Amino acid sequence: MKTNEITIDQVREVYEMLQGMPLPEGWHMAEQPQLTPGAAFAVIWFLQERLRVIPDHYERCKNCDEVFDTDYGGQVVSADDVDEYDQAAYDAIGVSADELREYEGAQFCDVECEAQFWHDLHNDLTDTEEEMKCQKLLI
Repeated sequence: MKTNEITIDQVREVYEMLQGMPLPEGWHMAEQPQLTPGAAFAVIWFLQERLRVIPDHYERCKNCDEVFDTDYGGQVVSADDVDEYDQAAYDAIGVSADELREYEGAQFCDVECEAQFWHDLHNDLTDTEEEMKCQKLLI
């Protein structure tokens, strides 16, 4: 089978199998892996980059962990390639240049998932900052 014959559905099936999700009807495995989403996609990445078994236009969304086809969409964080429209959007949700550099290359299945990632990141930071303020008051 050539890599261009492998579909997104097949890649998703491998991704799910590696995480211990149910196998297709009629299939059984004595010792099915139970990997995290990141570890499962690392196996797929190796099959893409080293063995060239899976085409490398399939990626994992950093926010929702879904596998998607970059030939049909997606977002990539690029600190050096931010146009005025993107900069306005990043400014509106409070994403700094340092954060863009820190998450350089992060892949998202769509703009909504990227926005949710930044929102969650900032809320986590805010919660942590608030907790630290409370701890200082308690000391």
